[in-house]
Amino acid sequence: SEPAMISRLEAGINNNEWVVVTGWSPHWKFGRWDLKYLDDPKKVLGEVELVYVVVRDDFAEEYPEVAQFLSNIKLNDEQYATLIGIFEEAGSGQEMEAARQWIAENQDLVDSWIP
Repeated sequence: SEPAMISRLEAGINNNEWVVVTGWSPHWKFGRWDLKYLDDPKKVLGEVELVYVVVRDDFAEEYPEVAQFLSNIKLNDEQYATLIGIFEEAGSGQEMEAARQWIAENQDLVDSWIP
């Protein structure tokens, strides 16, 4: 489970021990700790996956600027890890403040998405 993986990872890091966990990215743990990937030449853990925005058929015609904005959003793993890391640290009920903080810290990137 994710809580067990994080618990073991954190304990290993706090005790300055080598630790290997089966994790995934993007994940907020990469924003919190300096983690390394092990080689996976046989692709046992899979390959790169993508996230897509899905809207109704006439959405782009009705809201062209919003559709362009959604199309422009691009995050690399590090950017995504810091984004979800801020939400993880903020906790429930603090999502808007976390979003504002991340936007302020990444204003140039966010501005590049705006048509």
